[in-house]
Amino acid sequence: MTNLYLFRNQVTSQALVSTVFRIKPAHLSQVGQHRAEVRPRPDHWVPFAVLTNLQPWTVEALNKTLTSSTSHIKPLGKHTLPLPANRNPFSINTSKPLDPLALRLPNPKKFTGRDWKAQWQAPEEVRKKVIALCRALTQSVAVREEVASAVGKTVAIHWERDEYINLIDSADDTTPLAWPEYVEHRKLRLIRNRFPEVDGFDMKRLDDVRTATPAANAESQ
Repeated sequence: MTNLYLFRNQVTSQALVSTVFRIKPAHLSQVGQHRAEVRPRPDHWVPFAVLTNLQPWTVEALNKTLTSSTSHIKPLGKHTLPLPANRNPFSINTSKPLDPLALRLPNPKKFTGRDWKAQWQAPEEVRKKVIALCRALTQSVAVREEVASAVGKTVAIHWERDEYINLIDSADDTTPLAWPEYVEHRKLRLIRNRFPEVDGFDMKRLDDVRTATPAANAESQ
């Protein structure tokens, strides 16, 4: 079995798809950052969904469907974070009160508790990937054939947040999207906020489980 990983960038909110946990420079073509001087930062990319319990050829078909429309032949411009409005460190920031006692007063605009949770929104690129994944699972012939080949066959999707499951409701399709009946939604547990505790992932090596190739089996015999 092979896993399909959907990653999100904690800094830029970009998203990409990979059949391996270790992101390679070639994967950055999905976000247009595949320049020679750019190397993926493993600590920036976190899996927000992991699809398990599928054969390698089925996962490759899904990966091709999800990445065919997002891959860039040429890299895009360099991604820069927004600069602060006040770029001069020596100028006086008028947005802050000059009275030191005023800094101790509580800020009524600060979100706390339930109000803060109500303001959370999924990144736009994550929303697009979730909708694309639902369409691919619904329309993929390879997935339907594999599910039909075994009685009670299910496809497990491990989610970082439960809110991601309902992102398909925001699709612009004329007919509403729905997850197939053979899809089983599970909670994704991340060790150190990076490594997924799912089938097919070796927690000792912190990498995908190695699968023996036919050539390796012949050599062992």
